[in-house]
Amino acid sequence: PKPPTRATMDSTRRLRRTFSQHTQSAEERVKEAVVSEAFTRGMWGALYGTVASGAAMFLANRYNWLGLRKGLSVSGKTGLIVTAAVTPFWLRSEMCLVEGQRNPENFVPESEGGKRPDSPTPTSLAIWQRAANFVYDNPFQTWGMLVVPAYAAIFMNESRNPLTASMPLSQRIIHTRVYGQFTALSVLVAVGLTTDTMRRAGGRFEMPPAGEDRAVRPLSPEDLEAVKAHRGSAGASSVNWNLLVPLAYAPMVPLLRIGLRNRVTQRQLDVITGGTIAMALAHAGYIMVGDSTVFG
Repeated sequence: PKPPTRATMDSTRRLRRTFSQHTQSAEERVKEAVVSEAFTRGMWGALYGTVASGAAMFLANRYNWLGLRKGLSVSGKTGLIVTAAVTPFWLRSEMCLVEGQRNPENFVPESEGGKRPDSPTPTSLAIWQRAANFVYDNPFQTWGMLVVPAYAAIFMNESRNPLTASMPLSQRIIHTRVYGQFTALSVLVAVGLTTDTMRRAGGRFEMPPAGEDRAVRPLSPEDLEAVKAHRGSAGASSVNWNLLVPLAYAPMVPLLRIGLRNRVTQRQLDVITGGTIAMALAHAGYIMVGDSTVFG
């Protein structure tokens, strides 16, 4: 049999995407819109949390607040920053999902029967889409364009760093090779995941041909009411704070040891820390007992 041509493949991809849009049920379409918005809001929250916690940790380490510079290792400091980033992500995402259960029409565009203003029709691909297309079309060139400068930067750092500048050239080359191999493998995995994800989704990002009808059937008020009723009966329509409690326990243990150091005796500090851990484990057990999937 003849191999499929580029035009045939593009037509198949457009058909598959258009078919999936027209055959989705009302609940699936609302769910997709809500989940997408929840992920976006969560990522913005994570960005804000990372910037704020990173700046706070930098200042705390620089000025040695509460003895933080020596009181926590690099992994401990990084863990606090990550926790501060994960907390707003889950909180904003959870609140968005709850809002989607209560008012699903706020997440559906007006052209599809909802109340959300329609986004302006793009006239060209976004920068990140053009960059993704370049990676998809030129994976090996992308890998080389990223890895070669990385090797050069690593070698330059090894040659200028006072700790390694006096080493023989062969030793600096070995250091460069070790760090460079990690960088090369990381870039290879990233490029491979990008191209594979795009291939599974239908290939390159393309602007729809002029005049192509990509409209979908608008949702009726009855559709939205049915979705709201189904989602309301499927789960609680409020934030499940029990699932967010571990985000408070995670940074509490190291902060307790730092804040109470030299203020209470070592035995008292151990008792307080152990009690906090015991409370966290008890809360985890409470959540597991209430989860029907744990005991079948």
